[in-house]
Amino acid sequence: MTNREPNPPTEANTPAATHLDQRLAAWTHMWALAASEVLAAMERPREDNVSFGHRDALTLALVDASHNVIRGAEKLLPNEHSLLQQFKTEHPELTRIRDRFEHFDEYVRGVGWRQDREGKLGLANDLTSAGLDFLSSSGGGPEGHVLEVEVFENEGGKLESRTYSVPTRTLTVAVRQLARSALDAAGLIDQKHLDHCEMCQNPGLI
Repeated sequence: MTNREPNPPTEANTPAATHLDQRLAAWTHMWALAASEVLAAMERPREDNVSFGHRDALTLALVDASHNVIRGAEKLLPNEHSLLQQFKTEHPELTRIRDRFEHFDEYVRGVGWRQDREGKLGLANDLTSAGLDFLSSSGGGPEGHVLEVEVFENEGGKLESRTYSVPTRTLTVAVRQLARSALDAAGLIDQKHLDHCEMCQNPGLI
């Protein structure tokens, strides 16, 4: 994975950042570190008979951490920031995936927000399998472990199958880069930080 140069200064990091901006950036940075640690655990060698189930489970935590990074970055970076725009282009469904994982108890039963909220439409009765389930998972490529999730969603009054993919390594690299940019926008990137933070030294390398 090629390391990308940090973006040049923007309107977001020209004025002095407030204390609250700095705390928000610090939290965003911590969530990116959490995503990095989850990926590291995911990619450690394990026994073949448990490896994919283990990685599937860790993907849930990775999605949550990644979603929190984008929340922080959107508050600290201008909308036109190139990394922010690139993230939205390459991972447009992250928020949807996170929402379905967060409300798994509703989506499995077919009464999630994008299914049949509280069963009022009667669509959940049409399900013959879980409304949210792991479809497949694979690994070994440059995108890292890829989990595919099937969700039945309301399309024109009928529950239709939709597949969401989570490329874990690609996603983690993207949020690491965003977090570094957010920290820079808050004026928190200096040599002392770089001497101690491997993620910010090389956000595009894992």
